[in-house]
Amino acid sequence: MYRTKFFDHLILIAGVILMLGPLVVAFTTSTHTAAQIHTDGLMLSIGDHFTETYEKVLFRSASPVR
Repeated sequence: MYRTKFFDHLILIAGVILMLGPLVVAFTTSTHTAAQIHTDGLMLSIGDHFTETYEKVLFRSASPVR
């Protein structure tokens, strides 16, 4: 019975890691410039433009579509 519970938890933890992986890659890559992403591809490190990117996304209003 103990092995079954351990194995069940191991499968659930592996599933959580697999589900969060793409979100982590998207978040960390979004902190780089478009030129860096184009030349280097997806990245797992946080870039230099973290505050600029998320300040723009969270606090500036979107420009109207013409």
